[in-house]
Amino acid sequence: MRLCLFYGPGPTNPLGRIKFIFPNPDFVFLHDTPQKQFFEYERRDLSAGCIRVEHPFELADHLLRLDGRVGEISLKQILASGKTQRISFRNPVPIILTYRTAGVSANEMVFFLDDL
Repeated sequence: MRLCLFYGPGPTNPLGRIKFIFPNPDFVFLHDTPQKQFFEYERRDLSAGCIRVEHPFELADHLLRLDGRVGEISLKQILASGKTQRISFRNPVPIILTYRTAGVSANEMVFFLDDL
């Protein structure tokens, strides 16, 4: 996995200021967003296949800690530098994405969703 911190495109960039790139055949990635209001919507199919992360910098900090990089990399300093930077992880990060149109509710009732 790699983190890519953006600066140049500015606050209206649909990818926000950070994205998480990981190997997959469909080039799906996780990313920040300037449109935080989208997390309040019930329907979240607003991206073209990529996944918005509500708290991307907390996720990045957690991943860097897991990779043993505490204190080694400052995301705030990178963003303040005004330059795009890529950070590769030393250790593989297992990522499992699922796409489901059915599930089980808290009261154990099966439910079905529309397939986007």
